[in-house]
Amino acid sequence: MKDKVVRAALEEIKIHALKFTMADITRRLHISKTSLYKVVPSKDQLIHDVVAYEISSFNRQEKEILESGLSSSDKVFRFISLYIGFFHAMSNAIYDELRLNYEEDWNRWMTFQQEKIDDLMVLLREGMEKKEFRPVNEAVLRRCLILSASGLADSSFLEENRLSFSDALSTLQDILFNGIKK
Repeated sequence: MKDKVVRAALEEIKIHALKFTMADITRRLHISKTSLYKVVPSKDQLIHDVVAYEISSFNRQEKEILESGLSSSDKVFRFISLYIGFFHAMSNAIYDELRLNYEEDWNRWMTFQQEKIDDLMVLLREGMEKKEFRPVNEAVLRRCLILSASGLADSSFLEENRLSFSDALSTLQDILFNGIKK
């Protein structure tokens, strides 16, 4: 039942961001508030469970990529595509609300994003060792990826430049793989 509640919350988040109510969840699931609160004691806990669910979901998909027999470059491409698709699902409003109202979960989410950068660096390093990528300064590359990821999540930057988070990450991916030279 908990998975149903979390998936219902994810559907409500698509509509209302994190401003959904527990009543929205009960209507979606056709259950009473009493039944809902037996599964999850509060909205704060539900938000916590949603973040945990999303992290677990990403990690399962990442594991499939890492365990595939693909080349390092194909793994990197799929990983970045997964990253783009996954983090695009979170609108700027969700990022802002999570940061402002759910500090513990925001910090957990930011740590998770940093870990995914670390995982990407492992894939890039493997590609360099296999000569699929040219060697570059890994510290600089990692820093660029971290700053890019956090900078691209800035809602004012996206609005100012009329970009969606997905568009910004797609552009970053293009620059990373194709450079800027003609």
